[in-house]
Amino acid sequence: MRRIALSFILLLIVLTAIISSTYAWFIQNTSVSTSTIKATIGDENVKILIGNSPDDLSDQEFELINLNESKELYPVSTADLKTFIKMAGAGSTKTSFEIVDEDYFHAKLYLKAVSEYDKTVSLYLNDNMFSASGDILNAGRLGFLIDGEPYIFETSDLNNEVQTDNTYIGGVLVKGVLIYENDKFSYKDFTPLSLDNSVIKDTYPEFHFDIDTNKLYEIDIFFYLEGTDPDCNEYVELEDVEMHISLTGVIS
Repeated sequence: MRRIALSFILLLIVLTAIISSTYAWFIQNTSVSTSTIKATIGDENVKILIGNSPDDLSDQEFELINLNESKELYPVSTADLKTFIKMAGAGSTKTSFEIVDEDYFHAKLYLKAVSEYDKTVSLYLNDNMFSASGDILNAGRLGFLIDGEPYIFETSDLNNEVQTDNTYIGGVLVKGVLIYENDKFSYKDFTPLSLDNSVIKDTYPEFHFDIDTNKLYEIDIFFYLEGTDPDCNEYVELEDVEMHISLTGVIS
């Protein structure tokens, strides 16, 4: 097996957190800056091409683009990284919901492994992705949407000092994530993947993405706050957050 090192770097700088006494979910103002994605090729028979357009792929660095124009990041909830739901109000009598296409970080990239041979490249997540001076990661989620398949990770296995039951539907506490089906908002049980158990440490973890050579892949990257998480409350004080996503490819 041969290894290919891929480095995906995102910087999320959180400026302030504004807490509303009306809502259980809090609002944060953010400024998002992105650095570059760089591929270092370790196998001469396989070349990794990446870019933010399927018509503009190269092995050079390029700027990731945040597809959401808003620089305000609101807690949202999703089960599939396709439908994001935001809550307004708290408790059984003031709760209302809406589907949003902003209020979360979303970047898109295209990736292709080029080779004269038919091979499979397994992509593994590297460790040490995040550093934060606040507790944002306790309610954070990192999501990948690859060929329509969602992969959602908790960004921390830790909990805030105080947790809050913050989302209700019809007076019933939501334990899971919000969904929209049959023309109404509801919820379902949902357990995100453990990032700590899915990254390379001393050995390769079980979790990985498989891609075939000479096939174009569209990869969506998300970072958001899961609003139904008991850690998503006014006790979260947000400061600077740095996210460094890097992948290691193994050619089989």
